[in-house]
Order: sequence, then C-alpha cells, then structure tokens
Amino acid sequence: MAFNFPPGPNYTDIQSQLLFTTDIIELTSNLLLACPISIINFILILKTSIIHPNLKLIILCQSLCIFIRGIGRIILNIVRIYIKDYTTIGPSILVIIYMQPINFRNCIMHVIVIERIIATLKSKNYEKNRNILFSFIWITITTVFAFVNAYATNVFASIQMINLITFFALIVFGILEIWGFFWILNHNRKCYEKKLKEGYHLLSERYQLSENIRTAKQLIPCILMHLVCILIPGIFSCCVYANFFTEQFTIDFVGQCVYTIITIGNFFIELFMIIFHPFLKRDLIKIFNSFRLRRSGGVADSNRVVEDPSINEPENLTLSTLKKYKQPMDINGNPLIANEKKEELGGEYFKQLNALWK
Repeated sequence: MAFNFPPGPNYTDIQSQLLFTTDIIELTSNLLLACPISIINFILILKTSIIHPNLKLIILCQSLCIFIRGIGRIILNIVRIYIKDYTTIGPSILVIIYMQPINFRNCIMHVIVIERIIATLKSKNYEKNRNILFSFIWITITTVFAFVNAYATNVFASIQMINLITFFALIVFGILEIWGFFWILNHNRKCYEKKLKEGYHLLSERYQLSENIRTAKQLIPCILMHLVCILIPGIFSCCVYANFFTEQFTIDFVGQCVYTIITIGNFFIELFMIIFHPFLKRDLIKIFNSFRLRRSGGVADSNRVVEDPSINEPENLTLSTLKKYKQPMDINGNPLIANEKKEELGGEYFKQLNALWK
C-alpha cells in the first residue's frame, strides 16, 4: 500500500537507542523550533506592507516550505518511534512531503538574489512595479526544477553521483550569491549616501534604496546559514560516495544527525529573517509584549509606546541621547543632518527650490 513504511535494517539495542535519541531530538526541534518560527515569520511577512510584493511572496514560500518539510519529518519521527523502526524512510508520498520542500527552498534562495539584483538596478521605479509576471516565471521554473531533481534522484541508479553534482553546483552558486548580496549592500549604501548629499532623488527612489539596504542586511545571515545547510549534507554525500563509512549503521546515524542539523538550520534561517529586519523585529516584540500583558491580566494598547522608565530619568538623559531623539536619523542610524552642515544644507535646499520654480 501507498502508506506502508518499509522496514529498515535491524540493529543492536545500543544502536537502536542512539537512533531513537536522534529521532527525539529532531522531533523536538521541529515541534518547538522550525515549525513555530516558520508560522510566526509567515504571519509577520503576510501582515507587513514594507516589503516589496515580489520579495514578500518569495519569503512566504520559503516559510511555507520549511513548515511543510517540518510536518513531514514530524510524522515520520512519530511513526518511527511508535513502530520502533528508526531507519525507515517512510512511504513515497511522505518522502515527497519532506524532501520536495527542501528542493524548492534551495531554488528559492537563487530567486531571492535575482529579485534583489533587479531591485538594485531598477531602484528608481522598482517600488512602483507590481507586475506578477516575475512571480509567475520564478514559481514555474522553480517547481519544474524541483520535480525534475526529485524524479532524477528516484529513477536513476547513480543517486549519489546526482547528489554530488547538485551539491557542487549549489556550493558554487551559494558563494556567488553571498558575494552578490555584499555587492548589493555596498552598492545601495553608496547610492543612498550619494543621492542624500545631492538631494535630487525622488521619495520612491529613497524608499527603495532604504529597503534594499534593510533587506540585504536581513538576508546575508540567512544565505550564510543556507550555505551551511547545503555544505553539511553535501559533505555527508561525499563521504558516502567515497565509502568513508564502513558500516550501514554509521550511514543511518550520521544521516539522521544531518536531518536534525538541517532542521535547526531552518530555524535559524527563519529567525534571522525576523531579527535582522528592524520592522519585522519590532512587530515580533509587539506581539510578545501583547501576549505577555494578556497572560498577566493587563490590557495591551496597540497605539501606546512602552518605554523603560529609567530612560526618562534626568540623570540618565545625556546630551547625545537628547540630540539623538530630537533629530532624524538615516538608514545607517547616523544623524540625517550634521550640526556643522545645517546652515549649509539649508542654503542648498532653498537653491534647489529656486531652481525648481524657474
């Protein structure tokens, strides 16, 4: 039947206990880490209007992939523990549930880089671009590629060779993408600072440059963790292909450890997605504060800003703190207008107004 769990090899009691422990750790990681954080990230991204729709859809799909993969692994872990067979991979339909999202998510990282490069090169009008053509193209190509990869893995006999080729290709792409994100960050910073000094860029362009900088800071840690999640199973595939492991138990045990590490890596990808974006981090803190107030019997006011009372004490208010709260800041957290340049910038501003009126 389609839902039969094919039995795995028989091992000694000690070996079975080790496999049981890794199953418990992975089950706990999915239940308490990967799945909850993917739901939280999905809700935060869905509610925000700060992120461009193209990037928003990509990140939503990534969170959905991590959640679906986690559900598939949870089902497998629970059944393994119940039937006391800790090496069965499950029926083919379950394998698709927890493997296809990984193939899809690996492709999503490449799509994010492409989308961010487009946003950087078209910063003047990208914020106004709401065409769904880009989303339709990348979803179609990514879905086809993920299914072709899964089909090739299941049909061809040289599974390890296919895994190795895919691994080295992903490593090359991953290194190029990390370099690409640092280029995106530096390029947008230079454009932002240059345009800010000149004072000629439009509001939509300034907004897009700011968002490009924020998302680059947000996504660099994510793509680094994504590379780690590629390296570890890739190294494992190389060891299996090179016959580095002499026993089947070692392959099964290390393989299960790799699945657990990927689960924890998925958690950190989603966590970094939130904490390295200031607005998503702010929304998450607001949700936690609201939940804490409800549990303590208080009433949360969404329009009220809660501050640490010690901040407002006179002895704690330094001159630099007062200046910081009284003046606007740029995207890098620096004062938008330097004290020694206020009069100079004011004169330049009125010169620009006169030029526009003429």
